Amino acid sequence: MMKKNKRPVFLIVQHLRPGGIEVLALDLLKQLRGRRDLHIVALEGIRKETLENWPLLHAYRDRLHFINKKAGLSPLTLFKLVMVFVRYRPLAVHTHHIGPMIYGGLAARLSGIRNLIHTEHDGWHLQDNGQLQSRVMKWLKPSIVAVAHHVSTCVAKQCAAPLPRVVYNGIDMDKFSVGDKNMARLCQYLPQNVRIIGCAGRMEEVKGQRYLIEALQYLPDDVHVAFAGDGSLKDDLKSYALELGLKDRTHFQSHVDDMRSFYRSLDVFCLPSLNEGFPLSPLEAQSCGIPAVLSDVGGCCEALCRDTGFLAEAGNVQALARNLTQALAQEVKQSPRQFILENFDLNDVAMVYDTLYTQVEKQSEPIGIREMSYV
Repeated sequence: MMKKNKRPVFLIVQHLRPGGIEVLALDLLKQLRGRRDLHIVALEGIRKETLENWPLLHAYRDRLHFINKKAGLSPLTLFKLVMVFVRYRPLAVHTHHIGPMIYGGLAARLSGIRNLIHTEHDGWHLQDNGQLQSRVMKWLKPSIVAVAHHVSTCVAKQCAAPLPRVVYNGIDMDKFSVGDKNMARLCQYLPQNVRIIGCAGRMEEVKGQRYLIEALQYLPDDVHVAFAGDGSLKDDLKSYALELGLKDRTHFQSHVDDMRSFYRSLDVFCLPSLNEGFPLSPLEAQSCGIPAVLSDVGGCCEALCRDTGFLAEAGNVQALARNLTQALAQEVKQSPRQFILENFDLNDVAMVYDTLYTQVEKQSEPIGIREMSYV
């Protein structure tokens, strides 16, 4: 085993709640343990409450830091980050999304850290934040990574920047693997003698779960839908299913700790989002051998095995129902797992980032306090 570099690497995220960015950060921490000393800083939240809400984090608690940022502009957040960086002297700082890039990037430059990497996870937010992000990127000069070609194109267009390097999100192929469907359904308390379409994600408007419930009306009675996740629209979605007479065919699993078991219990996975960057859940489901139906938004087309899956127009209930019908009826001659293995193996992704963490950029000198004072 390669000797671990003594200087740590800090990953900066907005918060630590179950989601694609947060899962990727934890996966990198786990995958590079023994090789690289990774820490994660959450701008928002406090330790005790966050660990209670996401028990998985207990395994990493000695590598987690919480700034407890409040809403709005926060000079105190910048100061706290500088203090953390001065104490630990990171080899590199790796930011995710615009808020962490602004605070984490400024703190890194103030602390004299030369190696700053920023990963952009979606392109649609740039319609509102493109100008701000462009200015920050030109000033801080981080190494920009995009999680999909679609996101890379959006960054180049909205921020008037060169095309960023693409590094796809990856998943743990050992963790997400093919397994016994009946046993998985027992573990998830799901019915056995039906066909189940699964959906995993935050229950918010952008994730489009409402359209999947509507599409269920046009599918045979032996087809059910299982939702894994939580969010502000959960009660509304339950009420909507009841209103449509679909209560007995919809199963709300809330937060699921054993996502592998959830995916294994399915016949088809569906992500009916209105906007996406590059989603992890379809990769996880397909790695478990489950064909997918995804909205044709963002980088979803890059995450889909075309030999077994289907793309549907976002917000089009009839098109979604047709594609789900095709996915359920098809005779799957090959598993989508091979597509995931060839393109999205977490170990490959971790090695790319590990190289970036040791690559000191020569294009920028540390920004001094005096140089920043007029901004």
